[in-house]
Order: sequence, then structure tokens, then C-alpha cells
Amino acid sequence: MGPAESAKYHSEILEMNPAIQPKDLANSRINPTKRTVTYWHEQWRLLHLGPRNGQGMLEKLKEKITIY
Repeated sequence: MGPAESAKYHSEILEMNPAIQPKDLANSRINPTKRTVTYWHEQWRLLHLGPRNGQGMLEKLKEKITIY
């Protein structure tokens, strides 16, 4: 699930909750912005999958070889 899908899924879950008011959907503490979700995804990806190119990518692949 990518960042856009996860943001949409989270919003839909909130909309099904009867305790959540429509104004709560605009509250970024309850419903984070798509940019925030994208940033979190980028940080997760960098931590778990490494950079997309360069020396760091090769180091992450060498690290993952021992796991697999």
C-alpha cells in the first residue's frame, strides 16, 4: 500500500467512526495530511529499503543478503 492509498484508507476508517465529526477530518492531529503520510513513507522506505541509488543502495542490498 502506497502513501496515497494509506491516506485514503485512514480517512475512510475515520468517516465510519460515529464519534468523529466532519471538522475532525480537517484536524491534522487526527487525520494527517497527504504530505505528512508521504514523508512518513519516505522515511520508512529509506530505513527499511535504503536509498534508491548510489553507494547506500549497495550497502543496503549487502545487509539484506544476510537476512535472505
